Amino acid sequence: MRIWCFVPLVLALSPIGCADPVAGANLACVVPVPGAETGRVGYLQGLAGGDMLLGAKQGLFRYDAASHQVVTAGGADTVGVTSFRALTGGDVLVGAEQGLFRYDATIHQAMPAGGAETGMVMSLVTLAGGDVLVGAKRGLFRYDAASRQAVPAGGAVTGRVNIIKSLVGGDVLVGGENGLFSYDAASRQAVPAGGAVTGLVNIIKSLVGGDVLVGGENGLFIYDAASRQAVPAGGAETDQVEEIQSLEGGELLVGSKKGLFRYDAAGRQTVPAGGAGTGWVWSLLALAGGDVLVGSMNGLFRYDAASHKVVMVGGAGKGWVWSFEVLAGGDALVGTGYGLLRYDAATRPAVPAAGSEVGKVW
Repeated sequence: MRIWCFVPLVLALSPIGCADPVAGANLACVVPVPGAETGRVGYLQGLAGGDMLLGAKQGLFRYDAASHQVVTAGGADTVGVTSFRALTGGDVLVGAEQGLFRYDATIHQAMPAGGAETGMVMSLVTLAGGDVLVGAKRGLFRYDAASRQAVPAGGAVTGRVNIIKSLVGGDVLVGGENGLFSYDAASRQAVPAGGAVTGLVNIIKSLVGGDVLVGGENGLFIYDAASRQAVPAGGAETDQVEEIQSLEGGELLVGSKKGLFRYDAAGRQTVPAGGAGTGWVWSLLALAGGDVLVGSMNGLFRYDAASHKVVMVGGAGKGWVWSFEVLAGGDALVGTGYGLLRYDAATRPAVPAAGSEVGKVW
């Protein structure tokens, strides 16, 4: 799960003037990028010529490679960027809170994508041929690259679309508030996925071999790509699934309303993760070495991959934990109901992050 970092854009530079005060040697360093104030940056997309498109909470920006400056992208107001998708020819499709936009890389301008009104965009997936499937608040749409228009996707999808996932073979799975759908790229039609009723779908994760795990309000399901059928995953009942994290060896961790579970891909079974009781799990973060940080209503935990056990993290990691972001060196930022913490990967405690008091962090 992403933390929006409350810091300006920074740039990793080649060794220029960053002296080690002990050794006296020049080192690579990280410095703030001058120019427009971006606020929280969540998405980056490379442009022809070396420039970079930046998606931020405050809108759309461009990093000018020649001047090493950040400038505001011209054109339409695109506050709350949610996604990017490169288009054939160099332009970029931009999903934002206000809808769908196209960034013209030639004139450096963002403009509303023509056609249907999508509402807030949640997910973008490129289809064979260059069109883009758009999951949005108002449903499922297809951006026609030739006409530069967004049109409603044909078929049965209704309501908000949360996630879109490409499958091997060209078909696409679509998850939203009204269940799981299969979008056939050839016929341009979406149909309800056969089998079990999944309810609201939050997560779609591909497995080795072609099957897909689907997590939502009614628990964990396996979508069989060959039969196009969804069946409940065997084993322990997970209830509402919030997060899925891959482990070494093909297994997965599943965070849910009923706690933390381990999914055995070979046996297609979920089993409760042993150890401490996490309560409702909201977020998972893989650590170097195979362990996983677990954020839950009961605080901060660590899943020990060697013992398959959950242990409570020492230090300040109490209370509701919502989100994570990895830091350079292996530490992690932890967003909690009581403020921002830093997880020390070497000593394994959680400590308050130094600096300003930020309050609740989602």
